[in-house]
Amino acid sequence: SSVEYLQYDLLSHISIFDFGITENGDIEFPPNWPWTDVINSSHQNGVKVILTAVNFNGTQIHTLLTDGAVKEALFSNLLSVLQQYSLDGVNIDFEDVNYSDRGSLLNNFMFDLTTYLHSVDSTYEVSFAAPPINWGGWDFEGLAESCDYLFIMGYNFWGPWSNTSGPCAPLIGGSYNITSVIIEEYGEVVATNPQKLILGVPYYGNKWKTYDRWAYSTTLNHISQPTYRIAMNQAELDTIFWDYQSHTSWSLFENSNDYYQTWFDTDSSIGLKFDFAE
Repeated sequence: SSVEYLQYDLLSHISIFDFGITENGDIEFPPNWPWTDVINSSHQNGVKVILTAVNFNGTQIHTLLTDGAVKEALFSNLLSVLQQYSLDGVNIDFEDVNYSDRGSLLNNFMFDLTTYLHSVDSTYEVSFAAPPINWGGWDFEGLAESCDYLFIMGYNFWGPWSNTSGPCAPLIGGSYNITSVIIEEYGEVVATNPQKLILGVPYYGNKWKTYDRWAYSTTLNHISQPTYRIAMNQAELDTIFWDYQSHTSWSLFENSNDYYQTWFDTDSSIGLKFDFAE
């Protein structure tokens, strides 16, 4: 039902989530596929439609990266879906990749996929959904050279696991933030291929029950990850604050001695991220 609200004049790409990738290279389609109305409306408005290929299992990803027959099957299946449904490219969203697989093995896989698809149609776009922080093993500069662009998942700095409330995507502050991600984690790519970086930003937040009313309070329970619409509609009934430490927004709801904090990006905080990316 949300399709009717898409503003194609504000979009360049729609990346459809998600096409599940099995360990033998088969592709599982998203619910209610094919999204013919979205594909047609996108192309009528000059918007590209990208297939998001997803696997979050390190053992299965290892097989996809190392088994030649499986990799060949995956490449062929991806091309078949692109051609059958007139899609414009592939975004590889492999997460929980084994430490030893994150470097040259993954980069070579992305290079081979890019070469394979470009040999059929040079306009196909091939990208990788990359983590914001290199916790080890990643070669972001080589990864950028291996495909058309990297989509940096610039969110989940705080989440359901966090012991304190805090921003999903802090622009500044703390040990890690969006600014340090680009300048430090991706510094080599910025120096060589800045045009290949896309900053992913969150249109959702985190809601916690907290120990007290103050920012970065101890969390007692993670309630939900509301979309922007839900978070803002509730925040307008409560109190919205500006966190100068991270340059992000958050809201507070108090009920007797219970405190509920929702940290999410408003137009003010997400606008700063847009400015930074530009």
